[in-house]
Amino acid sequence: MTIQRQLDPTYCKEWVSEVYTHHQCQRRWVVERDGHRYCHQHDPEAVKARHAKRDAAWDAKWAEERAVTEARAHKLATWDVLYEALKAVEGSYPLLPNEVYLQLIRALAAAEKGLP
Repeated sequence: MTIQRQLDPTYCKEWVSEVYTHHQCQRRWVVERDGHRYCHQHDPEAVKARHAKRDAAWDAKWAEERAVTEARAHKLATWDVLYEALKAVEGSYPLLPNEVYLQLIRALAAAEKGLP
């Protein structure tokens, strides 16, 4: 047989769980929504606002981390292309340094077009 407790109408309608028990929130109600009375903490509009603020902070953090990861991947891809370009011009020493530099710039520009 289960015992059904009555809600005290002067307090918030939410049930709070503790380690082994559940009880009605001990704060007095301050706002009424859809016929139910809530305290500031359990007010559905306040809960939505808190969750939106939390989600926006997480989204900003993850966007920053994603940008750092993409920049790191771009650098690695660029360095791989530079290494391959250096290997390609390694044996052509009759070229002047400016010509080697221009070949490297062209190789990097071509690689930039193919990178994500």
